[in-house]
Amino acid sequence: MKLRMLFLFFLMCLLFIPSVGATSNQGLYWGVVENQIITYDIEIKENFDSSISEESYQIYVGVVELPDIPADVSSVDDVDHLARTDAVYINGSDIPSPIEFDLFAIVESFVLPAGNWTLMYEIYGTYFNIFGSDVFPDNPSYWGYNITHDLLPPYRDLNIAATYTKADGVLERLQKSVTNTDDETFTVIVERIPDYPIGIVLAIVLIGAIAVVVVVVIIIKRR
Repeated sequence: MKLRMLFLFFLMCLLFIPSVGATSNQGLYWGVVENQIITYDIEIKENFDSSISEESYQIYVGVVELPDIPADVSSVDDVDHLARTDAVYINGSDIPSPIEFDLFAIVESFVLPAGNWTLMYEIYGTYFNIFGSDVFPDNPSYWGYNITHDLLPPYRDLNIAATYTKADGVLERLQKSVTNTDDETFTVIVERIPDYPIGIVLAIVLIGAIAVVVVVVIIIKRR
């Protein structure tokens, strides 16, 4: 629990966000639509006092509102939490307030504006005060970052690794973990579950139905 509270504290400390020079007509757009539903796996691992605990669950994240993207985006603050989202458990029940607060504190943005990932590199590089391919891996389909903040003893570091799909700006995977000098860790992993096209789903259902019919016919013939 101590590591969990420290984890959230350091996330709040990252709210000071410097800015970079902005230009107009930056080519940003929303790659999702309002009322779109995105499914995620949530996994929480805690290794503290020689005790290991794990919990996991699935959630639906709904895109509630997509405000106009600022004409001049100059900092992470201009895009962080810009797309308004909400979340429920996959069974449709509400997520309790403390857990929901933790979730949205851990996940800065489930959706980012797409279309100009060079700009994202600039503003997030300024935010973290570090640049380079080791922090921002170059990938034609995905954009993201992997950053480690050094902490003061008895804690050692806070690691944040996030990946977004370039085509729609949706969070693909996020892992955040805090580690102390005794190698005790608290880790949260948020991973997107693929959205299968309706055609594929119908094809799977059809194949299953055909298989059932074939089995029934074989049983009848053998009688």
